[in-house]
Amino acid sequence: MKRLTTIVLASIMISGTLFTTSNAQDNTYETYTKPIQRVYTKEQIPKEIKSDMDSLQDIKYLKLKTSSNYEVAISNSDGTYTYVSSKEDLQSAIDIAKEQLSKQKNNSIPVVINKDGLVVYATEGIGRIIRMKDGVPSTSIDTTVNLYKTSELKSPEHTNINHFYIDDVPVIESNGNTSKIEVSGFTGYLKNAESDGSTNLIVVPINQAKGLSYYNINSNNELVHAISSDVTTATKYSYQTLGKAPSYIKSGTKYYSYDGNYFYTNINTLISDAKANNHNNAVNANSPYYNYYQYLPGRSKTSYTAQEINKYIEKNTVSGSVLRNSGQYFINAQNNYGVNALMSVGIAMNESDKGTSSMAKTKNNIFGANAKDGYPQGSDRFKSIEECISRVSNYSFSNGFFNPKSWKYNGSALGNKNMGTNIRYASDPYWAEKAISNMYQMDKFLGGSSGLKDYNRYLLGIYTNPTEVKTTLSKDLYSILPDGSRTNKNPAHGQVGDSTILISNNSGNYEIRPDRIVSVNETNINGDGTYLWDRYGVVGQGNVKSINQVGNIKTDFNTWAKSYIVDAMNKGWVDTTNTFNPENSITRAEFIKIVNRAFNLTQEANEGFVDVNTNDWFYKEVRIAVKAGYINGRSSTQFAPHAPITRQEAAKIIGILIGINNDCDIKTSFADDTQIENWADGYVQGLRDRGILDGYDGNVFKPNNNIKRGEAVKILSVAK
Repeated sequence: MKRLTTIVLASIMISGTLFTTSNAQDNTYETYTKPIQRVYTKEQIPKEIKSDMDSLQDIKYLKLKTSSNYEVAISNSDGTYTYVSSKEDLQSAIDIAKEQLSKQKNNSIPVVINKDGLVVYATEGIGRIIRMKDGVPSTSIDTTVNLYKTSELKSPEHTNINHFYIDDVPVIESNGNTSKIEVSGFTGYLKNAESDGSTNLIVVPINQAKGLSYYNINSNNELVHAISSDVTTATKYSYQTLGKAPSYIKSGTKYYSYDGNYFYTNINTLISDAKANNHNNAVNANSPYYNYYQYLPGRSKTSYTAQEINKYIEKNTVSGSVLRNSGQYFINAQNNYGVNALMSVGIAMNESDKGTSSMAKTKNNIFGANAKDGYPQGSDRFKSIEECISRVSNYSFSNGFFNPKSWKYNGSALGNKNMGTNIRYASDPYWAEKAISNMYQMDKFLGGSSGLKDYNRYLLGIYTNPTEVKTTLSKDLYSILPDGSRTNKNPAHGQVGDSTILISNNSGNYEIRPDRIVSVNETNINGDGTYLWDRYGVVGQGNVKSINQVGNIKTDFNTWAKSYIVDAMNKGWVDTTNTFNPENSITRAEFIKIVNRAFNLTQEANEGFVDVNTNDWFYKEVRIAVKAGYINGRSSTQFAPHAPITRQEAAKIIGILIGINNDCDIKTSFADDTQIENWADGYVQGLRDRGILDGYDGNVFKPNNNIKRGEAVKILSVAK
């Protein structure tokens, strides 16, 4: 939602310069350009907008042969146009063009030209999304056009798009007044012209479309989307790297796709399939591509910590970026409001120009909250970056775009213009792709040599049939409506095609991560914004299909430790989705990491352990533990980070942090007291007296046993 204020400052006149003067035959059209008015802005224009705006200077007009309202011509593969006839009404001109189709050879395409010298219909054409008034392109960036689900253009509209973030769309059908097009996954209709006479779309015959948007792979085998800003030239693109490339995308080949799911090596084949409403001739006809970050619901958690997020932001922003040191704010919002922190950072990096936009610096607004196209002055102001992240996560995302009760809801994934947050959040059709690219780059950077950690962390599914999402007690939460039936009403509910997280499967049902935790007929705490991670939804397995592969999705939370694991997860102490291994031993390094988070310890001190190195994931955790003074090494030089921590060692750590004084002369009430070291006696008994730590059957403590992961989060949960 980058919003820019437009101010007319000057005009650049390009006076009727002829591009083609050859007129050997009277029926060959000359081409020329028209003067345009340039518009500047108070903020730096995004490069894709600037490129699109610059391309308006090069629009070629056809010098008309008659004074009629419409002329029928032939677009030739050499770039010229040949006059055929003229008509006063558009439909008659279209009929003649269709009649001419069977007579054409050598890739020639019949077209209709309007009184402004612009092509408005082609039997095979690519649409250019450009706002034209009196035949001259507008360079005001606040122009948008509504897209509708049906040709009747019935309100409410499905979404809208800004003319400057997109150039090319396939024209599936057109009657001259409305056109059926495909935009970022959505196939629908727009008005060719508004009531004031301004037009939203001009047409480029396919045989003259040199710069179509396309996909390919780079040298890292990553999928890249090249987005055109001028379909008439082969040189104007912006690029988004979206993640690992699917196996069927081959190096050195351009693939055309306007939904990001099905890919074609020939644009004519794509349009032919679109007209037939299928993808039978796509290179992946039986295996649609689902970008993980695009379909990942917002009701998920990143595996990265606040410190790791800060590391990425510091590396990828300038020193004055307001996003620096904001990692903990994103993690807090994730834990409290159910908004994936990696997703939020990806959005903020795009919306705030990596924390350097004037809106970010003067208003602490890093999400473009309540900004409008062309009018950023009306955007929200926040006291701090922390307040912005908290309030937008709560009220805008959790209570709005991620909430099936809200009219803004189209699924909580970033999506595109067919599903997800992108439908209502931004008029940029590729807004989600820009956030996705940031998410992928962050995952790639932080994952390092171990590879991507967030990618395919969850098993994702999409709804294939209308159904009900229920609680584990069979109470309705919200509906999944038939494809295309959702409207911007309260409640919006879900829809076939939305994505969800599959947690476990049992007795013909999937347990899922729901986008809403109470029924749409009820009010959740905190104005529907608070999200609780221990709530699950249930849907029948026959109504969902999985779209990626991960490890075993069965959760192991259903043990005596479940409530403590969920509590630790909700508070951000542990990073987990489905598997915690509560019966496994926990290492000394793993334990202090949880302790540092639980007690919000961040200050570091130098340490001299030879088995703790700067590139170890626990390096900072050990330094924090040393500074806090709650743990020693196994020797003066050995910390033993990978060794399991014993029950009495854990008791000492928690005892120190909650203020228990160790009395070396105390005798504990456990039957195996003689096995407990003097340095731990007072802590063990103190924790028992406070109900924090229990023994085993037979009143034994087993001090030298390794503490289990479930036991570790239990004592921390109770202690805090």
